[in-house]
Amino acid sequence: MSLLDLLCRIISVTPIIVISLVTVVFIVGRAILSIPVALVLSLFRIRCPFYLAPLQLKSYFSIAHVNRGGARIRVGDYQGGIKDFSHAIQLVPNNSLAFYNRAVARRKLEDYQGAIEDYTSMLQLDPTDALAYHNRGVAYAALANFEQAVNDYTCAIQLKPNLAMAYVQRANALIHLNNYSSAIENYTTAMQLYSRTITPNLKTVMADLYYKRGKAYTQLGDQQRALEDFNSARQFDLNLAQARDYTAQAIISSMQGNTQEAMQNYNRAVQMAAHDATFYSNRGNARWMQGDDSGALEDLNYAIQLDPNLAVAYSNRGGVHVRLGNLQQAIEDCTRAIQLDSGLDLAYRNRGEGRSRLGDHGGAIEDFTSAIELEPADAQAYHYRGVAYAQMGHYQGAIDNFTRAIELNPNSVQFYTDRATARAQLGDYQRAIEDNTRVIKLSPNNASAYYYRGLDRSALGDRAGAMADLQEAAKIVQALGDIASYKNIIDTLKKIQ
Repeated sequence: MSLLDLLCRIISVTPIIVISLVTVVFIVGRAILSIPVALVLSLFRIRCPFYLAPLQLKSYFSIAHVNRGGARIRVGDYQGGIKDFSHAIQLVPNNSLAFYNRAVARRKLEDYQGAIEDYTSMLQLDPTDALAYHNRGVAYAALANFEQAVNDYTCAIQLKPNLAMAYVQRANALIHLNNYSSAIENYTTAMQLYSRTITPNLKTVMADLYYKRGKAYTQLGDQQRALEDFNSARQFDLNLAQARDYTAQAIISSMQGNTQEAMQNYNRAVQMAAHDATFYSNRGNARWMQGDDSGALEDLNYAIQLDPNLAVAYSNRGGVHVRLGNLQQAIEDCTRAIQLDSGLDLAYRNRGEGRSRLGDHGGAIEDFTSAIELEPADAQAYHYRGVAYAQMGHYQGAIDNFTRAIELNPNSVQFYTDRATARAQLGDYQRAIEDNTRVIKLSPNNASAYYYRGLDRSALGDRAGAMADLQEAAKIVQALGDIASYKNIIDTLKKIQ
């Protein structure tokens, strides 16, 4: 075949090839256009996510922060958890789970106001979450805002009528509001709900509910129903009943002066009911009364950890802090106790003592007065109020309070001593002598009473009587090896001679 023939054949088939190529391109193009855009984008996103999915990445990172924050709070790193949840919220402001978990962490750190704010934000995003209402109610109760707590528990119950713990918490809040009848109704409903479910430690839960309902019946004066509930509590949880028996035995031992046996019984009570904050609080108070401040703080701190609304534990811890000189902490603890239970006279007395030692004598007198109004037979409250009056220079007011304290407890050396001092400040040396004479009868080796009675006798011109008292005081402190006091008394004797 010649070259000319070959060229002619190529030219003759070119139009067919061109037409075929155009047809193929047309068919393939239509097929491509028929693929959903979302599918194409998803395929491309697999290769290049940083170009096509910035919002999705924010969501992924937000979830990662929430997950890490959850892991942190599970190991007790609440501050670290809060940081992660905060980052999650910055990335995705409507992340309700981050708000909820941050609220949980803040509650653990006792930042109840911050927890309330987070629960509120969470409920704005999801107003149907019963547990969020319940937990916000717990936070309100921790701030002693029991009215708002009841409102939140009610919302939780409306959303989830079978939420037994909401009935329990609402009943507890109603107790603080002195609404005992409604509290009883809520405890009863909680019992019915718990009895129909599989609950860990059911016997303990039911025993506690019967015990609380029994206390509410007691407040209403229905002793028969109260007794029935206390007996039911005993049947449900023999350990709890045994713990209460040990506590009763401990109190009796303490009243008899057998502190060692009392502590043994408090220890047994804690062992029998290790889940109950009340028994730790009782032992902590006993340790405080015995002078074991570190042991008392350990028990009271743990009691508060178990039950952040146990007013008496805060009050007792405040008393420990007063003795340790942590006066501001004492005032804060007692104020918290009063917020939780405004009828707790000991909280007012302890706070008054803290205020008095900080120089706030006016505030202290107000607290002691509140304590006396709640417990008119509290001799110590009268005594403390008398001391506050004396520190303000109001000696007659001090004498009046010391006199009332002595009427309630006529065997207190301190009461007579302080009244003698106040009477001497007003120049009533004869009555001051009488008070110091009473101190000597109660405490024959009280060098201070001999010393001040000697000064009072000297002020009345009884030189011989003064010297006899001062010589007796010197003899006592010398026997005790108190060289500084001995020298001071000898110097005073020389001045009188």
